[in-house]
Amino acid sequence: MPRQPQGRSAIRGACVDKHIIYSYLFRQHFKNAILVLFAFCLIVFIGQFAEVARRYGGSSDWSVSDLLAVSIYRTPLLIQEVLPYIFLVSAALTLYRLSRHRELAAILQSGVSPWQLLLPVSACGLVFGIVYIGLLNPLAVLANSEAEGIRLSITEGSRERTRSDETDELVTKDAEGTTIIIANGTSAEGKTLYDASFFRFDNDHNLVYRVEVVRALWSPDGWTLSGGGTITQDGVTRPLTETKIIATVSSDMLREKFGNVQSATVFALPDKIRVATALGLSPLKFRVQFQWLAALPALLAAVALLSSAIVMRPLLIQQWKSDVAYTILASFLLYVATTVLGVLGSRGLLSPFMSAWSVPFFAALAGVTIVLFKGEQA
Repeated sequence: MPRQPQGRSAIRGACVDKHIIYSYLFRQHFKNAILVLFAFCLIVFIGQFAEVARRYGGSSDWSVSDLLAVSIYRTPLLIQEVLPYIFLVSAALTLYRLSRHRELAAILQSGVSPWQLLLPVSACGLVFGIVYIGLLNPLAVLANSEAEGIRLSITEGSRERTRSDETDELVTKDAEGTTIIIANGTSAEGKTLYDASFFRFDNDHNLVYRVEVVRALWSPDGWTLSGGGTITQDGVTRPLTETKIIATVSSDMLREKFGNVQSATVFALPDKIRVATALGLSPLKFRVQFQWLAALPALLAAVALLSSAIVMRPLLIQQWKSDVAYTILASFLLYVATTVLGVLGSRGLLSPFMSAWSVPFFAALAGVTIVLFKGEQA
């Protein structure tokens, strides 16, 4: 019994099983996505190495191998942020390569509609997204934790640390009063605070003391202070000589308030949301991160659909260069939309669900609209 033709020979046949075409398109997009992913990984690694070297390279505590290790371990989690752009590029690259070998026109002439052509390209993004959040995201979080462990082990004895994008604040109450803790930098789990301030008020809301300290390390019986600082008490400010502050706060509360949201896997985020809510803390940043990861497969599928819809007809009429600008514009709009909606979601001005799922919805809608008005003319 003769074997069925595969690959390009199958596509050029007079009568072709569409399942073969779908499988071929899926594989082509997957290979191109891996190629683009590797290129982005290299770019992100170089950028991250330059940043780590700039911040820590002047210290005698850091070796070149330490700089390389931290950069390598951080790269997988950073790639997570650019996955949509990877599939935006890889989808356009897939159709360009098909057009260059005359396969795109042959596929359409074999009875495959533009919708059927774009389906496997989009499905590749969906499948990759599911695999990523199920397998690669936990591995990326683990690698990032390794990078943080290396950084903390080297910088524990110095003032070098990672600063927060914004000041974090935690309010704790006990029978004798209220303590407000403010930190400009934290470790991944929130148990080490840098450039920290402690404000202690009694039950009549009078300031008992104010402590400004370089580093505060949490333990179950209080905070150990180091690195120097000042204490203000009864209106008098003096150098800090105290080494301990008693402030009742649980490790769970610290982790949920000061911990890095990127240090949680997609499977751990629902539990973090429940714990933060139970502790009376805002779970908003965890909700936004969870919804973003949940929407990632749909987002990758949508941007692949949009990108391939943009370039499909221009490729057929050999005018693809004029649509490179539209692909670049789509990348810019994707960046603006994800950034703005992410900020609105993290500030509580938009629900986490809407901030995460709006982009894939409108990207898919734009792709469908382009096919309706331009793709069918191919």
